[in-house]
Amino acid sequence: QRDNILAYHLRQAIVDIHAQVGNAVTDGYQIVIGDGATQLYCGLAYVAHKLEGKPINLFAKEPFYDGYKNWGELLPSVMPFNGSYEQDPSTVLEYVTIPNNPDGKYRTPHYKTSKWLVYDLVYDWPSVTNITKNA
Repeated sequence: QRDNILAYHLRQAIVDIHAQVGNAVTDGYQIVIGDGATQLYCGLAYVAHKLEGKPINLFAKEPFYDGYKNWGELLPSVMPFNGSYEQDPSTVLEYVTIPNNPDGKYRTPHYKTSKWLVYDLVYDWPSVTNITKNA
C-alpha cells in the first residue's frame, strides 16, 4: 500500500516537472521508474527479447552512447548489438537519442517501422540544450 502511494506521488512529481519545463508530453504514456537510464534501457532490451521469443538486435546511429553496444556484448545470443543500416526492422530495438550525446543533434529513427523504438531523452533538459518542442 505504501509503495503505491509513493509511486503515485513520484509519478505526479515527474508529470508536474515535465509540464513546468515543457519538454515532454506525458498524457497517455507510462512512466517506468528505475535506478537510472542505463538500467531501464538494458532491461527494456531484455524484455523485448522475452516478448518476441527471439534475439533482438540492438541498434543506434553513430556516434552513440557506448552502453548500447556494451549491453549487446553481455548477452550476444539474446540481444546482440548490430550497427548495420540494412536489417529487418522486426528484429531491431533502436535507441534514438534526443538530443544526441556528443553532437547535440536531434535524431529520428532509422528503423521507423520497428515496434521497439526507445527514445533516450536523458539530455532533453533546458540546462543542457535549447528545447524547441515537446518530446
